[in-house]
Amino acid sequence: MSYQYQLEVCHPDAPLKSHVDFVFFKPQEAAILEVKSVSQIPEDPYEGWVMQLNFQLGLLAMNKTDAHVRGAILALDLNTGETKMFNGYNMDPVLFGGLVTKAETIWDYMNSEADQDQDIPTEKGPLCSWCVYRSDCPAFDLGEDVPEAPVENEVQEYLGLKEQQKDITARVKKLSSLLKSAIGNTNPDERKIRAGDHVVALRDRSRSGIDSKQLKENHPGIYEEFTKKSSYSVLLVD
Repeated sequence: MSYQYQLEVCHPDAPLKSHVDFVFFKPQEAAILEVKSVSQIPEDPYEGWVMQLNFQLGLLAMNKTDAHVRGAILALDLNTGETKMFNGYNMDPVLFGGLVTKAETIWDYMNSEADQDQDIPTEKGPLCSWCVYRSDCPAFDLGEDVPEAPVENEVQEYLGLKEQQKDITARVKKLSSLLKSAIGNTNPDERKIRAGDHVVALRDRSRSGIDSKQLKENHPGIYEEFTKKSSYSVLLVD
């Protein structure tokens, strides 16, 4: 088996290309490995990762018509050194076609000499919060039917605190994992260690709960009888 690092794959009929982290080659087979470094490994790969991999798979398949193309994503946690493989991806023709169309549309607008005030199709994405053009972006045009309220500073503070909350939660989870490992490596029998003025210990707890899925499948009547439904409000900031 051979491999190439940072292989450039190009669309044969459009000005589109991608640089692939690793491509492994076997007779009549090519496998892409996209590597992502993160501060916390997600349970499932991010949508952007999957779209990027699909775009790479599609371009590679157009250049390697005699080979079966597949792909995987390797996530590497830079804080702990842990890794997780998201495997088993094949090119989705519908998704790839949509990505090509979107890329060609962006390219056409970038090279258009038409009036800059033309209606450019936009959509919201994970990088919108850092975009300097957000205030004028049509995707964030709220329309005139939404009344204005003098709470802009409070909204900005709320969004900032929410981001901090995410970071704090992730950091606590990492530190908890590190401390558990320290206990397991230092004193696995008594499951406690001393850290300065503190004693850090592991203790077992138990809790009971109802498997609502099994209850619904095996006793749907009881499930419906004792299921309580209620409504509540959720704050959404767009």
